[in-house]
Amino acid sequence: MTSKKLSLLELDQLEWEIGAMVSDSKSFKGMIPYVKTNLTVSDASGDSRQITFNQTVPEFQQLAKQFYDMKETLESFSE
Repeated sequence: MTSKKLSLLELDQLEWEIGAMVSDSKSFKGMIPYVKTNLTVSDASGDSRQITFNQTVPEFQQLAKQFYDMKETLESFSE
């Protein structure tokens, strides 16, 4: 029988910055906004690592909403 281990990460830091990519194709010329997100997470042993990814502005807004919803849910447990 194989056992599986659930590994949880702790969010230590979240940083984001807005940028713009320049597109110069036949179909579209202009600036495309994006959000670069840097997460620093650590595991139970204290080892930390950084995760970086780019998102469109609507994707980042959805991520921010999910963090807000998680915060609200967790706060409801402490009331």
